[in-house]
Amino acid sequence: MESSKRGRVVLLKPLGRWLDERSSKDLSRVVEGEVGRGERYLVLDLSEVAYVDSSGFGTLMRLLKLVPQGGRLVLCRCHPSLQQLIEKARLQQVLTSYPTDAAAIASLSGGPGLT
Repeated sequence: MESSKRGRVVLLKPLGRWLDERSSKDLSRVVEGEVGRGERYLVLDLSEVAYVDSSGFGTLMRLLKLVPQGGRLVLCRCHPSLQQLIEKARLQQVLTSYPTDAAAIASLSGGPGLT
């Protein structure tokens, strides 16, 4: 997992090709740690993740609930199959996804110049 801070936004990038039960636990632990340190704005860069199973998808939904009130978690650089799954489930308003990490960070920073 790669992690970096861009202004008030934490960018997390899982490096595994799968988001399954095992890797979901690792991702949850990292997000819980960031939230525990007071982070409220998180971007998950899923560009390395080619496959998301049902437990991985469920983890993404649970992670949304970890973010404190007033904060947000968004996705970026999703594999087309994950983007299609989000759209089929009609969850675009909940699992917001951006084509680039810069666009995702800007959405949480109030604008491109504030990161």
